[in-house]
Amino acid sequence: MVAILIPVAALFLSFGILLAGNGLQGTLLPVRADIEGFSPLEIGVMGAAFYLGYILACFSAPHVVARVGHIRSFTVFGTVASAAQLMHVVWIDALAWWGLRFITGVCLCGLYMVMESWINERSGKEHRGRILSVYQIVNLGAVTVGQLLLNLYEPAGFELFVVASVLVSVALVPVALTRTTAPQPLQQVRIRIPRVFAISPVGVIACLTVGLVNGAVWTIVPLFAQHALPSIAELSVFMSLMIVGGAVFQWPLGRWSDLVDRRWVVIVICVGGAVSGLALMTFGEFSRTAMFAFAFVYGGFTFSLYAVAIAHANDQAGPEDFVETASTLILVFSIGAVAGPLLASGVVELAGPNSFFAYSALVHVLTAAFAFYRTQRRAALPAEEKEDFIPVPRASPEIANIDPRGPDADDDPVDGDEPMDGGDRAP
Repeated sequence: MVAILIPVAALFLSFGILLAGNGLQGTLLPVRADIEGFSPLEIGVMGAAFYLGYILACFSAPHVVARVGHIRSFTVFGTVASAAQLMHVVWIDALAWWGLRFITGVCLCGLYMVMESWINERSGKEHRGRILSVYQIVNLGAVTVGQLLLNLYEPAGFELFVVASVLVSVALVPVALTRTTAPQPLQQVRIRIPRVFAISPVGVIACLTVGLVNGAVWTIVPLFAQHALPSIAELSVFMSLMIVGGAVFQWPLGRWSDLVDRRWVVIVICVGGAVSGLALMTFGEFSRTAMFAFAFVYGGFTFSLYAVAIAHANDQAGPEDFVETASTLILVFSIGAVAGPLLASGVVELAGPNSFFAYSALVHVLTAAFAFYRTQRRAALPAEEKEDFIPVPRASPEIANIDPRGPDADDDPVDGDEPMDGGDRAP
C-alpha cells in the first residue's frame, strides 16, 4: 500500500490541507455572517454563489490548465482562493461576500480538477479502488479537522480567516515542489442531462436532492447550531458529528445496496434523513445528548445518499457512458447546490433556523416517493449485473477517471470530436 501511495503522497497532503482550510471557512462564514447581522437569505445567496462558481469552473478550468499547465494553474487557483478568504474579513458586506464566495467556488473546483487528474495519471487501474478509498478518508478527515479548528479563536475576530487563508496557501507547497510529471490535458466530455435521466431517473433525482439539501447544510445548519448551542466548541462538535455519521453510515448502506435493489436503499436513506432531521428539529433543544445523537444520524443518512445514487446510475449505464454519466450527475448536484441554499434560506427567513430540517424532510420525502414510483415502473437489475458499491466523494468531474469502475485511462470512452457547445468540458 505504501508503494502505491508514494507517487500521490504530495497530492494527498495538499488535498488534505486544502480541505481543512475550506472546511473551516465553510462553517466560519455563516457563523460570522450571523454575528454581522446578515439575513438568512443573504447567507443563503452566499452559499449559492459558491456553487455557481463551481459550475463555471467545470466549464472553464480545463482551458486554463491547457493554456498554462497543471502546476501554474494550481498555483493561480490556490493564490486567488487564499486572497479571497482574507478579503472576507477586510470587506464585510453581503454583496462583497457573494462575489468572494463565487471566486472561491471557481478556484476550489479548479484545484480539485487539477489534483484529481494528477492522481488519476499516477495510479494504475488496478490500484484505483485503494487510491479512491484513501482519497475519501483524507476528504472526510480533513473537513472534520476544519470544523474543530473553529475552536482556535473567536469567530468574531480576524484570526480564523487568517488560519483558513494560510492553510490554502500552504496546500500549494507540496505540489509546487513535486518532481512528478504533469498529466495529460483534461479531456472534453459531453453533457446530456435528458439522456442520463432516461438511463437512471432515480440517480439524477437523488443527486439533485443531495444538492438541494447538502448544498444548504454548510450554509444554514451552522446558523441552527449557533442559535441552539451555547459555544463554538459545541457547534464544531455538532458539525463534526454530521460528517463522521456520513462516514460511518456510508459503507454499510452501500454494501447493503449491493444485495438489494438500490432504489430501496435510496428510499430508506431519504426516509431516515427526513425522520432524523425532524427529530433533531423537535427534540434537539430538550437535550444536548439527543441533539448530538440526531446530528450523527442525520449526517449518516444525508451524506450517504450521493454514493448510492452514483452506484445506481452506474448500474444502469453502459461502460461507454460511464464518464458522461458521472460528469452529468456532478452537474446535476451542483445545480441543486445553487438552488438549495436559496430555497432553504427563504424558509429559514420565514420560520427560523429550525425550519431547515422541515425543508430537508420535504425534499427527502418527495425523493423517496419518486424512487418508490420508479420501482413500480422498472424491474430491478439482477445482482450479477450490478457493479460493486464504491464510496465516491463529491468533488470535480475528474473523480470519474479515478473510479475503478470507469474505463482505463488510455481508453477514450467519449467522442472527443463532439464536445458540448463551445468545446468546453463540463461537470
